[in-house]
Amino acid sequence: MDRYDGATASATPDALPAAGTPGHFSSGVPGTKPRTVLEGWYMDLLVEEIRNVILAAGITPNRAVQTQLRDAINTLSGNNALLKANNLSDLASLPAALANLGFTGSLGTSGYAVIPLSIGGVVRNLIIQWGRVLASSPEGQYTFAFPTAFPNACLAIIPTVINNTLSSSDDVWAQWDQAHTSTTTGAIYIQWDGQPSNQSDGYAHISIGW
Repeated sequence: MDRYDGATASATPDALPAAGTPGHFSSGVPGTKPRTVLEGWYMDLLVEEIRNVILAAGITPNRAVQTQLRDAINTLSGNNALLKANNLSDLASLPAALANLGFTGSLGTSGYAVIPLSIGGVVRNLIIQWGRVLASSPEGQYTFAFPTAFPNACLAIIPTVINNTLSSSDDVWAQWDQAHTSTTTGAIYIQWDGQPSNQSDGYAHISIGW
């Protein structure tokens, strides 16, 4: 698309008239309401709006090409606009997009996941951590370092004991020792019911905080 270049084209645009009341085009009603007459200054506004988008994309306006506005929009958006029909498959890099949003973590025997949340218009990172210790763990208190420190607080620890030997005599269970838990270290207490065995094969935890 380019400017009008017919025989009646003007070398300079018409001056803008005084502003009126915005409205709509009308086909008119004979004897009642006149039809709208499109004036040169208004047509210039429409053409220049479109032409400036084409120029901003580095495209040379061409009146014989009817796809220049579309091509300009694609170029200016970097062809990376997310299209609903693509279900985000047009992301250039999903890992980079997730990292930019704040989704990070580490997978392994011990690890964590960071999930950004909007709380009252402020981004807060929910952190879910886990870990396990495979070692003889009789009744008593146990502390462990979190895979990553909670910036603010540990909200809860869900502990459990491990029974790798399928022993029916390991009558122990684990509790969260909240009083001795910090942002960097978790604490649990393994309890025993008195019989027949004060023993577990280790313990594991899921810890939640922010």
